[in-house]
Amino acid sequence: MRWLSMLLLTLVGWLAAGAAAEPNLADFRTVETAITAQIVSGRSLSSIGRTAHLGVHVTPDKRGRLVIDEIAAGSAAEREGLQIGDTLNKIDGKPLRTVEDLRQAIQSRRAGDIVQLNITRGGKSQDIKVILGATSRPLRLGAQRAVLGVFIGEGDDNQGAPVQRVAPGSPAERAGLRPGDVLLKIDNAPVLNFAQLTDVLAEKQPGDRVKLLLRREGKEVELYAELSADPNDRPFGAEERTLWRKDVYRLAVICIEYPDVKHNPQIPLKEWEEMLFSQGTYKNKRNATGQEVYGSLNDYYLEQSCGAFRVEGKVFD
Repeated sequence: MRWLSMLLLTLVGWLAAGAAAEPNLADFRTVETAITAQIVSGRSLSSIGRTAHLGVHVTPDKRGRLVIDEIAAGSAAEREGLQIGDTLNKIDGKPLRTVEDLRQAIQSRRAGDIVQLNITRGGKSQDIKVILGATSRPLRLGAQRAVLGVFIGEGDDNQGAPVQRVAPGSPAERAGLRPGDVLLKIDNAPVLNFAQLTDVLAEKQPGDRVKLLLRREGKEVELYAELSADPNDRPFGAEERTLWRKDVYRLAVICIEYPDVKHNPQIPLKEWEEMLFSQGTYKNKRNATGQEVYGSLNDYYLEQSCGAFRVEGKVFD
């Protein structure tokens, strides 16, 4: 009973102290400022769980306005005509005052959602509707890749991608594409290189009918093609699976930056290598960003395997 009495006294003292001063909730969202979710019926299964992506990086100017300084190639922002130097003012009527406002507004939506952006360009305000893209395109179990059967080169000055070869019997050949054509768009999505072609086709399924806009002998031509399944592609989930039987796994790690999140300069390469590959030293201390650490990736697998398996590697800039 004595410990219970002490606990009650401590609790009463804490409540009394709290009553004297209102808690500072500046870093927390209250009921009034919480971000609400909206339940929408009829959303396609392909968009469920896919976080939306606009594809811009913004920097506040001297007046605090969000100015676009980078646009990701093939992104929703590029597709809908946003430009470097545009100022983002509102999204669906809500003011954008900070970078975090923009990030939360986009992350609260799904791929395929339509948002209305209010921007300032050349001193004039205008509204632009944008169909948001996806941060990733996960394959569905049993799905096969859709192919067009066209081989393209690199486009020049945003003028499309030249068709170099058309696979015999492919959807491209059946649609009438031929070497020398310049492929401009697929279903209104610009195509300037092989990476953009791959991204567009990743959203499609075998059997989908797509509209091709191309330039032939100086004139724009529209063709339609029905995509087919890649004959050399196994359905996702049907791959043969093998067990790793060696005592070491050698891993190369390449650091990358996202269009909207730059590299943290506090974390040097040696910190990554110690976190991943060190043995017995990554503990009883804090890492470069202040969190306490309890072992490396290599330590984890050594412990799980009773010392039979380790991870080695190198981190590249």
